[in-house]
Amino acid sequence: MAGFEVLARWKHPRLGLILPENFISLAEEDGLIGRLMRQILRKAFLSASALPVPLILAVNISPTQLRELSLPTQIREAAEQGGFPLARLTVEITESGLIGNLEMHKKLPAS
Repeated sequence: MAGFEVLARWKHPRLGLILPENFISLAEEDGLIGRLMRQILRKAFLSASALPVPLILAVNISPTQLRELSLPTQIREAAEQGGFPLARLTVEITESGLIGNLEMHKKLPAS
């Protein structure tokens, strides 16, 4: 085992478990993705601080989040608060974001 991946899930009181594909895009559209990401990271880093070395923690970042200039600071601050070393963090770009980017580029006129 190399480590663990952070998976966001929303436990709705009536609807039960809601998967990220059903709420992440809404959080992005409503400008709440940064706030959501900070909460997820804070909880993940606190939990993962007890993981033995060399286990890593992997987290998915959407292309929308990559455009936020404060993202590196948010990640660093959450890791410091949770006592988790950044050297053991892997940041991944979500597949759906890359596919969306490919679709957008297909529609752009050739230069």
